[in-house]
Amino acid sequence: MRYFYHVIFIILISFNLSAQIIINEINYNPPESGQDQLEFIELYNPSIINVNIKDWVIDDAVNMIFPDTTIKSNGYLVICVNDLTFDSIYGFKSLKWDGGALRNDSEIITLKDQDGNVVDSVRYSDSGGWPSGPDGNGSSLELCRFNVDNYGSEYWKSAATLIGKKVNGFELRGSPGKPNIVPCSDASIDVKDFSFNPSNIEIFVGQHIEWSNITGKHNVNGGKDIFPANPEGFKNGPPATGNWTYIKRFDIEGDYTYRDDQNPSVTGKIKVRKIDPLYPSYPIGLVTSVNPEGVVDSSNVRCTLEGVVYGINFRPAGLQFTLIDNFNDGIVVFHTNRNFSYTVKEGDRIKVKGSITQLNGLAEIIVDTINVIGTNNPLANVQVVTGLSENTESQLIKLKNVYLVAPIQWTNNPLGFTVKVTDGINNYDVRIDNDCELVSKEVPAGKFDLTGIGYQNDITSPFNDGYQLYPRYTSDINPYLPLNKYYNKLDIVKVKTIKATGELDSIKVKCELRGIVYGIDFDGSPGIQFTMIDKTAGITVFHGMKSHNYKVTEGDEVIVQGIIDQFNGQAQIVPDTIILLNEKNTLTPARVVTTFDESIESALIKLEDVSIIDPLEWLGNGNSFNVRLSNGIKEFIMRIDNDCDLSKTLPKGKQITVTGIGNQFDGTIPFTEGYQIWPRYAKDIDFISESFSETTEKGIIIFPNPVKNVLSIVNLNALSFERIQILNINGSVLKEMPFESKIEVSLQPGIYILRLIGTNSSRNIKFLVD
Repeated sequence: MRYFYHVIFIILISFNLSAQIIINEINYNPPESGQDQLEFIELYNPSIINVNIKDWVIDDAVNMIFPDTTIKSNGYLVICVNDLTFDSIYGFKSLKWDGGALRNDSEIITLKDQDGNVVDSVRYSDSGGWPSGPDGNGSSLELCRFNVDNYGSEYWKSAATLIGKKVNGFELRGSPGKPNIVPCSDASIDVKDFSFNPSNIEIFVGQHIEWSNITGKHNVNGGKDIFPANPEGFKNGPPATGNWTYIKRFDIEGDYTYRDDQNPSVTGKIKVRKIDPLYPSYPIGLVTSVNPEGVVDSSNVRCTLEGVVYGINFRPAGLQFTLIDNFNDGIVVFHTNRNFSYTVKEGDRIKVKGSITQLNGLAEIIVDTINVIGTNNPLANVQVVTGLSENTESQLIKLKNVYLVAPIQWTNNPLGFTVKVTDGINNYDVRIDNDCELVSKEVPAGKFDLTGIGYQNDITSPFNDGYQLYPRYTSDINPYLPLNKYYNKLDIVKVKTIKATGELDSIKVKCELRGIVYGIDFDGSPGIQFTMIDKTAGITVFHGMKSHNYKVTEGDEVIVQGIIDQFNGQAQIVPDTIILLNEKNTLTPARVVTTFDESIESALIKLEDVSIIDPLEWLGNGNSFNVRLSNGIKEFIMRIDNDCDLSKTLPKGKQITVTGIGNQFDGTIPFTEGYQIWPRYAKDIDFISESFSETTEKGIIIFPNPVKNVLSIVNLNALSFERIQILNINGSVLKEMPFESKIEVSLQPGIYILRLIGTNSSRNIKFLVD
């Protein structure tokens, strides 16, 4: 045991030594007038353990001795120049550093532990390849990847996440206390065996390219010793395996060639262009702003825009798709009849040149040029919205838990169509474009989440209406359940309501019911008939031809998908599918009843101490039959089904208590009669008396009935009988003998007829042989 503790201690020490706190975000020049109050430094703990930084220090850029503070695993800590101002802008608490301020041009920030060891050090700048956005333009400086050497400029970028507040006209962007969401490069290239993908790429001066090794042993070599025509040389080192990456900023215009030294025939080309003064580069949000009339401010402005492709091409004869940039601002890229040899693919990073215009309120760029920078880029997180507006235009958005207002609007018109969906509070217009695969799909049923691109189609000024959602694929409806496959999940009681005529309200309703199986299969092969009861009510499950591979077993919990029907007043579901969930569930005890009405239908009920009115109705021949019962006030029908083991038995007495399933068999409207009890097994009947004392027929008494050996006959009215015949149930004479008051019976168990024959009269009396 002592050895075990030592092992744990050693492991904990090794974890502590490997813990690495990194400088992850810096706001060194907020867009404030006068003294900066929003400067901050964010620390991040990417390790798997919590790290206490008590007595750690920063003593170069600012002065900070950390109090007893723990940064949780995968957690953040922010220190700032003014904690009150920081809290008012970013909405959470930070630590105020002890003194000093961050320079607006260049500075070293060094984090040391309590022993003076350097934990992390960054030298930021506003020149020499460092981004300009953090230098007074509203953005913080963010590390694009935490598991790299953060000393170099290539991994530091302008923050893109909007804070939602402005200072001196600048939108604040940053993510203190949260993960940084900024790309490390403007273009990406995958390095694989025998290929660079893409092998040809075009960027602008000052942009970054990142190579990522996917498989094999490779490198990137654009050295001037091999390619002397390159404007400058670049190389990441000798060929290596593993998931290495290499980022390079290109500051000189021209054409570059590079190769993989492991496979020298594998080459790539880069064209670095100056920013076209005729098409200046702008963030998309700058050219899509609108005036109070909804008109874009930048109409007819020529520009270059860069972003990631979202959705499909809604105009295959030309181009119509959505482009969203790093700031999550979007615009439609459009051309009437040209595609510039570009095939629209969601996730491509592209650069487009063109002129800003507007159609029916929708901001567009009429494109002149398209250049693919990279492929397979991740999309931004979809925005869940509860309304469509200017803020949702050209955005990837989601409406949650909606359904079609009028399914008839889903017309499958090959030219496209518009439908309305609702969340029960708000209605939304959804355009199913003729180029979207949904145009030919069946109408979706039930509730679903709906994802798509925000659009606008407002033909009159001011352009402040007509907002729509364009789904891209079938998968944008989640779950997509076509009407013919949709089953609304309901409690059984919801489909059992009836009209005054006894007819079901829910005839032909398609639904899914879930409950416990009671009783046996009253149909048998090839069909199925059983009772299912949930916490609200019960219903018959019936199909005349299919069992759906389900063997009826009492106590099973099942899901049944099908259509509600009614047969002779009995509510039933005709199943399309039966799914067994689990077995051996406890049944609810039978409910004692004294009246048969709609409340007993498909319920487990019990009749106590009732008498069999005519024991001879109990056929016992394996067929189905009805037996009338009485409690002395009312009559009841007991149905012995041929699939029940009782159908091949004979009664043991006249007084019984019976348990069974309530059913109805009423052949005419209104369905208000014909209620029955169906015992499930022989054990459902408890014979209170074990024999019948006598049977009387117009002055003639016979006993015992049922009989085993000797049958006694009492002639109360002294009628004259000369002969006795015994007939079977079909009327065939089995025995004939002179009349006597006691006769010996030697017959197989079953139902027979005793015929007493006289000169002027005769009597027929049924009896049972046990």
